[in-house]
Amino acid sequence: MKAAIIVFFIFFIGLIIFMLIKKQELHSNMKKNQAKVRRQSTPQQGLAVSSLNKEQRNIIESNRESIQSGLKSIFSHTQFDFLNETLPIKRSDISQELYIATKNCIGDMREFSSVYKISNMLDDPQVDLSQIAKIVSTDPILSNKILRSANSAYFGSGKSVDSINHALAILGFVNIKSILFHNVLSKKFSAEASLNPELKVIWDHSIKAALCAVYLSDAFEGLHRGKLYTLGLMHDVGKFILPRLVQGRTFDPKVIIPYGEKLSILREDELYGVNHAVISRAVLEDSGISEQLLNVIEIHHYPLFTHKSFHLSKNEDQKYLTALYLANQIAKLFVKQDEKYLFAVQPLPPSYQGFINRLKLDNIFNDERIIADISKSGSFIEFSN
Repeated sequence: MKAAIIVFFIFFIGLIIFMLIKKQELHSNMKKNQAKVRRQSTPQQGLAVSSLNKEQRNIIESNRESIQSGLKSIFSHTQFDFLNETLPIKRSDISQELYIATKNCIGDMREFSSVYKISNMLDDPQVDLSQIAKIVSTDPILSNKILRSANSAYFGSGKSVDSINHALAILGFVNIKSILFHNVLSKKFSAEASLNPELKVIWDHSIKAALCAVYLSDAFEGLHRGKLYTLGLMHDVGKFILPRLVQGRTFDPKVIIPYGEKLSILREDELYGVNHAVISRAVLEDSGISEQLLNVIEIHHYPLFTHKSFHLSKNEDQKYLTALYLANQIAKLFVKQDEKYLFAVQPLPPSYQGFINRLKLDNIFNDERIIADISKSGSFIEFSN
């Protein structure tokens, strides 16, 4: 009897130890899976750096110095005189006739709405990639773009990627989003892009702005990376529509270059009765994008014209506007030398700078991996059907 009790006791202790070990293994596996999802949710920094040769590293180092110099310029204590400023036109200022014409230029946005829903799914850290793969597989053109991108030199996997699941895992969520949105927009704007090469540069800038917005989120408190990505990618979509909107009149992009200057925004209003930011908001209405993001897109140039308290009342909205404006300016620091004439890098008014952790921001854009990732972003996507 005594021996039986001892055996039972040993068995009981062993069972407890076994259960504790299994529990620890389960906890460890959960942490690994969560870490894997987090890695997939952020840009693929390691892949962007692994294939860099000495010459490319020298370019990255040169870019880093240029970017740090650019950041100092953006955060300079330039004096802003906001008294009696002429503000850019807003959505409420345009006629119903012009609004309808703007909506007609883009047509049905149902496909965009579907892509935006997938984009929101990708923001979920628990998303199942196989579910996304099933959706992508229903579109042969999109599937082909996904596979071509995953097999491009940009990712340099060294092995042939021939399944959508594998391609999605390699691309990372940010790049997947870029391809999804690009697939929709290229169908609508490929003609404009082929006639106006500058629009291809704008698309590349938009991808870089989206990526900058994702990275700089760590320098802000409480902002959602998915929202920042959408703001960065879609804030300039109106520039693709402006040539269509002025049919019957001569559209000369040179009169609104460099993009981003105060005069270029006001010049759009003067010539066409509307500016690209308002057009962007108008075409994205009814697409699933929230009113909060629509408002920020509509006035994303307003920091050049007004103190922050003049337009957005909510602190969170002011932070999103600041983040978009800043991502827009930083992305301009990554343009190629022969494209710099297209963009004007603007300073950030001091009244907005308090939202930003400057030390974190400087560290983010001093990171070789991040500089490489942004520099090469968009290079695997072509503006074609």
